[in-house]
Amino acid sequence: MRAAAVALWAASGDEELVRGTIEGFRAMAVRAGLSLVGSPEEASGSELVALFLATGGVEAEVLRASSGARHSLLLHHGLANSFPAALEAAAALRDLGVDVVVAELDGSEHMLNLMVRAMKTFEALRGLRAVRFGGPARWLVHSARAEDSIRAQLRVSVDEMGLEELVREAERVSQSEVEGEARARGLGMATGLERALRVYIAMRRLSAGRPVTINCFELVRAYGVTPCLALSLLNSDGVVAGCEGDLPSLMTMFMLSALSGRPAWMGNIMRGPEGSLAIVHCTFPMAEASAYELTSHYETAAPLAVRASVQVGRKATIAKYDPAKNLIRAIGATVLRGSQFTPHACRTQVSFRVSDEALRMTVKEPLGAHYAVVFDDVTYGLRVLAALLGLRYEEA
Repeated sequence: MRAAAVALWAASGDEELVRGTIEGFRAMAVRAGLSLVGSPEEASGSELVALFLATGGVEAEVLRASSGARHSLLLHHGLANSFPAALEAAAALRDLGVDVVVAELDGSEHMLNLMVRAMKTFEALRGLRAVRFGGPARWLVHSARAEDSIRAQLRVSVDEMGLEELVREAERVSQSEVEGEARARGLGMATGLERALRVYIAMRRLSAGRPVTINCFELVRAYGVTPCLALSLLNSDGVVAGCEGDLPSLMTMFMLSALSGRPAWMGNIMRGPEGSLAIVHCTFPMAEASAYELTSHYETAAPLAVRASVQVGRKATIAKYDPAKNLIRAIGATVLRGSQFTPHACRTQVSFRVSDEALRMTVKEPLGAHYAVVFDDVTYGLRVLAALLGLRYEEA
């Protein structure tokens, strides 16, 4: 698979301007890790193409360069007829079934980086093996229904393990290991911490760095402790770890984390204060918190949950991969309130300012109880990834 970049130009009276913008584009493309090529013919056949239209008159070359592409990024600088040329070419590419985005050259380096990350994420998904303990939660009547589609769409496999296997491994963890983890992370010895850390160490061993999810409430019944702290620590360590045996949400977290290089988080979606959209759960990754405390789990009062605070104003992407609908949905967001606003929901509560369309979609076109979030703007990366996977994409 290849992501190629090429600059296109025709005769122009602004040769010095055009030359400077072309050099800037090429430098950004090289830094991002794209294959810089010299002609449309060399770009042809690449799955992803980034094209800088330095002037008008290059529309036919755009089509040649995009031959065989699943996604084309058309960059312009608004001068020398580059913008109208990009719009003409984009319309033709859409007629041909190519996913296409038109954007300004200024500020586009983040998009070029995300194009390459999306390609690497796509490659990482092929043959990925995830781990699930205890199967899906019984209330995931939508999310668990289309699990077979995950295997077909993403080519991901899942190793199913019983909770009894996890409990046995947790009991093998030595006291010195538990105390060492507590000291290293400055956790003290809160009520239930020893058993919670045993679960963390056992999940870390058995998952061996693979994405992992667990039937949380069944673990409470089996071992008297939630996996909330374990999931928080695993995500902080860079291991994608999700709740309730929810595979679509786990895969969404994997995509967000791979695109951003940051820990992702999943939770219940609800209305927040001041017309916001909130994500709430008890498993927030400590690495992303401005402050946190360990407390009891919301639904069961079992130990241990994470009540975290998040800095107001942080940019975020809220997303959901839905295999039943062959869809990735992405929502651009900004943290409006990063602390608890109600006692009647999970312990960590983050409210996001989102568009009116995002508020409408989550209610009128629901994708289930859970969404995932990462504190970075990776919406464009999700769009490119959707094109590579042959999934529908919607953004608000």
